[in-house]
Amino acid sequence: MKFFRRNRLSRKSIKESIDNLPSGLCFFEHTGLLILCNRKMYHLAYLLMVYDLQTWYELSDALKSPQTQHVVFHLNDAFVFDDQTAWQFRVSSVRTSEGEVYTQVVASEVTEIYEKYQQLQKSRQKLDEMNIHLKNISENIRDIVREEETLS
Repeated sequence: MKFFRRNRLSRKSIKESIDNLPSGLCFFEHTGLLILCNRKMYHLAYLLMVYDLQTWYELSDALKSPQTQHVVFHLNDAFVFDDQTAWQFRVSSVRTSEGEVYTQVVASEVTEIYEKYQQLQKSRQKLDEMNIHLKNISENIRDIVREEETLS
C-alpha cells in the first residue's frame, strides 16, 4: 500500500516537479489570472516587476518595458539581470483536450549565448578598427608609390 501511494501522481507532486525545473514556467487562464507558476519564474518576475506575479497583464507589461534597476540590458525577448544572468522569455498558447486555452510563459537561461554574443561584438569591433587601419595604410601606400614614380 505504501508503495502505491509513493508512486502515485498527485497535484503536489506535479507542483514539486515544476518548481524544481531550472527554467521559469507559468500558466495563465484566459482571464489573465495566474494558475501555476514555479519558483524560478516567481523570482524572475520579481526582478522584472519588483512585486509578486499575479496576472498575465502585469507580466506582459514588464516584458515590454521593465521598470526596475535589476534589468541591466534588454534586447527583444531577452533580459540581462544585475546578477549577470541572461534570460529569454517565450509566450505561447496551450489548448487542453477540453478546448480551454491557457497562456504559457517559459523563461530559459541564455547566459552562455549572451556571453558569446558579447565576445562576437568585441571581435567585430576590433575587425572594424583593423579594417579602417588597413584602408589608411593602403591609401598611404598609394601616395608613396605615386611620389616614388614622380621622383624617378
